[in-house]
Amino acid sequence: MSTDDLKRLRQDTDKAIRSVERRRRAVTDLWFQGEAINWGDLSCREAALVLTDEGQSYIRVSIEEAAPDVTAFQAAIRKELAIIGWPNVIVETAW
Repeated sequence: MSTDDLKRLRQDTDKAIRSVERRRRAVTDLWFQGEAINWGDLSCREAALVLTDEGQSYIRVSIEEAAPDVTAFQAAIRKELAIIGWPNVIVETAW
């Protein structure tokens, strides 16, 4: 995976955020409705290819302006990313 791929992933994550946000506005009973998310400033701050000390690797995106425990929102972003060709991405959120 190249840095260009990671830049594209970061852009695609922002697109996924906007897609989830549009659905949130259209459907008031979505399961992540009560989670702590600052929709006004929500964005992907980093896309990374992580290599662990055990030789495992994975792709991670970091989204700021949402609580670390917004698991339903994280799942929605993972689903959107998989739809557009980024399966198995770890989604982390932080303030």
